[in-house]
Amino acid sequence: AQSKDFAVSSATSGGASKKKIGFEYNARLGGWLFHLINIYGLLGSDYFGGMVSVNMPVANAGRDLQGGLQITHNTASDQSIMSFFARGDVGKHREEIYARRMAREASMGPGNLYNKAMALYTEGKYWDAMFIFGRIANEYPDFFKNDFVHLYLGLCEEGLDMRGVATVGLASTAATFNRSVVAPMADLGLMRIAYRNGEHSKVFELLSTISGSGASDSLKYCAYYVAGQSYIATNDPAKAVQYLSILPVNHPDYIFAHHSLGVAYAMAGQMEKAKEAFDITIQTLPAPNVVSTMDLAHKEIIYRTYMMLGLIYYQNIGTEEHAASKAVTALRMVPKESYYYEDALLGIAWTALRVNQWND
Repeated sequence: AQSKDFAVSSATSGGASKKKIGFEYNARLGGWLFHLINIYGLLGSDYFGGMVSVNMPVANAGRDLQGGLQITHNTASDQSIMSFFARGDVGKHREEIYARRMAREASMGPGNLYNKAMALYTEGKYWDAMFIFGRIANEYPDFFKNDFVHLYLGLCEEGLDMRGVATVGLASTAATFNRSVVAPMADLGLMRIAYRNGEHSKVFELLSTISGSGASDSLKYCAYYVAGQSYIATNDPAKAVQYLSILPVNHPDYIFAHHSLGVAYAMAGQMEKAKEAFDITIQTLPAPNVVSTMDLAHKEIIYRTYMMLGLIYYQNIGTEEHAASKAVTALRMVPKESYYYEDALLGIAWTALRVNQWND
């Protein structure tokens, strides 16, 4: 209730005026229904009425948005007034601004950066991934996955063919985190780089390290594949066959290893086993009409297998029935866009010369 000082003039016998004190009151009583509808009644000195309103924050991104109807009746004038009203919050309030700022800061944390870098690495975007992994290593030295951060930093450098830098980084990772599961993974990266650099003695040394570690079987199979390639490069097909034949069918490197197994058999003069290995490689892969859905490495291993098979049949011309037609059939499976197309084309030409097909 509130009071007001009303000056009321009244005539007296002495002609002087006296002040009188008057009162008025206002009251409102109501409440919320389901936190959505607001209902209350109004009562005053010379009026009464009521109001109902609805608050709909859902329609205003969580901010207040209220509309309502109010009816009041003035007892002095005996008139009723009906009014509509609406009110709402516009713009972002302080709490929302603060929450968004904190969310942005959290999104730039090491966990989010790590996931982003891993996604880029998986997509083969090694340059972008390398910078993010480097940022995590420098800005968040206590990140709980820093062993993997340093590993993938080195693997990104390997993927970019930065062999010298990658060798230093991966060797440091293997030494620093020697009790972590990343140590043999770093050794495998060093093994691949050594193979590309022609450092086959280092490949065999790293093979011994990985074989004697607690690395997973899958990782050891990867090491056996690289070792088999080194044994082929050092003209030791017997050792190559020993390691390449270990890989199981469900291993990601199986088809590549089995192709190399065929090459090792061919180097050893065991052509029937070589053809068998190449046939298994082709049968393991999808048919050529669905090769378009595969990555470049798998496409090229198919084409290289057909080329090698064609060359073996070429060498068997005169000793094997229909060897020339088998050679041409295999070599023609290599398309123009393949890296091995020119070799296959040359093989077709030599096959035609051997069987006197001058037009071909």
